[in-house]
Amino acid sequence: MGLVRDGALAQCCWAEYALELWGDWDLLEETIDNDHSGSVDFVAAKRFDDGSVRFLRGDWGWGSCPGCDGWDGALPDEIREEMKRCGAEFSGIEAFERYCTECVAGAGAFGHPAARWLELAHSWLEGKER
Repeated sequence: MGLVRDGALAQCCWAEYALELWGDWDLLEETIDNDHSGSVDFVAAKRFDDGSVRFLRGDWGWGSCPGCDGWDGALPDEIREEMKRCGAEFSGIEAFERYCTECVAGAGAFGHPAARWLELAHSWLEGKER
């Protein structure tokens, strides 16, 4: 399925660079605030040809005016490099579980969506193993 190229994520500022990097990953969840300024937060997964599985948590934001966004005026290769830093990849479900557990533990009373991300990751894995 991949990151949805015609969905909400693809309509966000700088999305073309995220799609270049992660367009062939399966999107598990996205949270988007897309206005003049905004942000994207998503979780994705991919099974590679060698059978290995990786999970990805990506997020980036943008400003509402010229100069408000650190990427304004940057060259495409500079934006690509910065976008790479907006994604955290995890080798296998165990590494992703550790990350999610740490996120939830650090969130305290405010809660954290990482518990849901982990459920989605396990569901995705079950569907890939059938």
